Amino acid sequence: MTISNIIYNLERLGMILVLIVAGGFITYKLKYANSWEDGVKLLLKIYWDWIKKIGKFLYEEFLGRSPDSQIINPALILTNKEAIELTNRFKGCPYVMPFLEKLSPNCNGIMWMEIIASGLCTSYATLSFSELKRIAISTIGNFYYEIKGINVPIYVKVAQKDRLYFAIPLCEDGEKFLQKQEQFQGESSFEQEQPMKSLEEEIPNFDSGKDDGNDTWL
Repeated sequence: MTISNIIYNLERLGMILVLIVAGGFITYKLKYANSWEDGVKLLLKIYWDWIKKIGKFLYEEFLGRSPDSQIINPALILTNKEAIELTNRFKGCPYVMPFLEKLSPNCNGIMWMEIIASGLCTSYATLSFSELKRIAISTIGNFYYEIKGINVPIYVKVAQKDRLYFAIPLCEDGEKFLQKQEQFQGESSFEQEQPMKSLEEEIPNFDSGKDDGNDTWL
């Protein structure tokens, strides 16, 4: 690299720095920041966010694959036989005659499962939502560890005397969605019956163009 090239690059770098500082000052004057330094930080953050978005877009377009946060972990998905076996674990603790009502193995990075029962066993009849939820999480967690040898995050949405409805995130984006759902919906919001449709309508559509079967990609 010649000296003239070095000088040229330094001039370009200087111009970029001047533009960034000027932008930070304008941001400060427009009251989007408390000082010109904060304005510069804000602009740099915006630039960096756009660079990441463009990089993500190019990554998906040219490689034809989903980002890492949407990669499904197939080990977390239950087969219908395994789901029935898990349902039977609730027989007598705490439910009377539980049966598998619905299993959605992979609905946009989340596995949803609903269990219906004729009621609670006598010794569990007075349990609160929190107590039923705790039993459900323990039973589901133990089942996964025994069958698959893994620990899984469990999100119980409904825990009633005749119904249990819960979700298992299969990927990072699925878990983020469920965490956000719990952030806005406290435990008390699930004490009353909620239609299945209202919950499923909130499921994010990461990639509506792809099959929701047991694929390793969304």
